[in-house]
Amino acid sequence: MAAYKLISDIRKAQEYALGLKELNPTDGFPLGGWGVFFDKSNPAKNKYTIFADLDNDKIMDAGESSSEIYIQSNIVIQNINMDEAVMPGNRVYATFLPPDPTVSLCRNGSLCATTNIEIKLSQDGTSVVGVKINKNGLAEIINY
Repeated sequence: MAAYKLISDIRKAQEYALGLKELNPTDGFPLGGWGVFFDKSNPAKNKYTIFADLDNDKIMDAGESSSEIYIQSNIVIQNINMDEAVMPGNRVYATFLPPDPTVSLCRNGSLCATTNIEIKLSQDGTSVVGVKINKNGLAEIINY
């Protein structure tokens, strides 16, 4: 269920971008669109954030967070891969910018994936399921 919820939230960020949703009326539509931020280095390892990329740097800065989503209590982010390699620091951003939409899968604003990112979720350290986001923004479940 956690993997399906994650995919739903990725699609929510895409819908915010395509729908030109504003973070708030004073900022207008975010220059870099909307995104999802994953951070395995967080001690709890059980949350991700939907954010508005106000300054178009492809990362989440202070004041850009829209909502933090906590994964159910017995599930954690086990690993994050970008282009099939384990990411040092395990912090990645998937941003979506209309009208195409343009999809950016990045570790930092300049270190971006060419194919995909995978977020591996683990239940009690045993069973693992993944969510893969490809360069076109398609999110799918991967069973290992």
